[in-house]
Amino acid sequence: MISLDLAISRGDFQLALKATLDGGISAIFGPSGSGKSTTLACIAGLINPDSGSIKLDEESLFDSAARMIVPPEKRSVGLVFQDGALFPHLDVRGNIEFGAKFGTVSDRKVPPDQLMMLLDIHDLAERNIADLSGGERQRVALARSLAAGPRVLLLDEPVASLDARLRTTVLGYLKEIHRELGIPMVYVSHNVSEVIYLAEQVIVLDRGAVVAEGAPRSVLLGQGIGQPANFEDVENYLSGTLIERGSGGRSALVKVGEHEFVAPSAEHIAADDVVVTLRASDVIVATELPRAISARNVISATCVDLTESEERSFATFDVGEPLVVELTSRSITELGLAIGVSAHLVFKTTSLTLTPRGVLHSQVKISSPLPCCRYRR
Repeated sequence: MISLDLAISRGDFQLALKATLDGGISAIFGPSGSGKSTTLACIAGLINPDSGSIKLDEESLFDSAARMIVPPEKRSVGLVFQDGALFPHLDVRGNIEFGAKFGTVSDRKVPPDQLMMLLDIHDLAERNIADLSGGERQRVALARSLAAGPRVLLLDEPVASLDARLRTTVLGYLKEIHRELGIPMVYVSHNVSEVIYLAEQVIVLDRGAVVAEGAPRSVLLGQGIGQPANFEDVENYLSGTLIERGSGGRSALVKVGEHEFVAPSAEHIAADDVVVTLRASDVIVATELPRAISARNVISATCVDLTESEERSFATFDVGEPLVVELTSRSITELGLAIGVSAHLVFKTTSLTLTPRGVLHSQVKISSPLPCCRYRR
């Protein structure tokens, strides 16, 4: 576990925050101007508060009273920006090797060549940064940060500038990196769906104050400031495996948990591992098995969570992984929906979008286990 203890002020911005990063992915959520990016920049040492203190795992990184500032390169903290912030005069290998020059604990580092293989960018090693796609740039930025062997990885809206296809791919890589390396991550976003998909805990900021914290679905879909604005769609990102790609106008079949979803043709997707995107508002809940309907997907599942409010209500069902459904409080009452109740989830084939899931290169072998990580090879 790594602890974060921060009490800072910078101009009009003030924040007091204590959190335990238990080796998982933690999120900092909030609207623009709430202090998310400022918080990460202060932890990384890119900007210094006017006053206060910052401790990471009981190590003091900044203390205005003691006039002590640890320089960024000595903090053993990785930071990935929204635009990657890569060096345009260096190629892919040069950018990653630059990251490897930093870090204070050599046995936490993964060699650049292994990182490039792991993130499937080894074929891009000599490529100019200007010739990369947005998703490739973010994978290079991720590899550069990991090359320094950080004890925690900070991610400042790293997929905000990507289109939907690249966004889900990069999110998949982030989950895989965490699963494979076990490195604690702090993910900053104002997107509810991303946080629910990635994070195990969330801290909600509003104008420099912590207003809520806890499990993402409970906090962000429940009552209070975390609830998504009325115009924001909540999307489910589900890990799936293609069984049939479909061709000539036929539908695809994708396995999610123990269920088979009928999806639009995926003949253009080369990989078997995909992310299935499904809006929470596109799912209909029925407590009796529907018959003679045009929707191709009727999935039996159990309700595992309910969050109700006057504005929007959500139910979470277990389909092998959590699937969030948006419905009204009146519907919840009339259906007798409650935690533990089984129901049928109905949705059209066209409601699903399939994109390649970022998967780490399966043939990469890490030379030795690292103290900060939980390698599974």
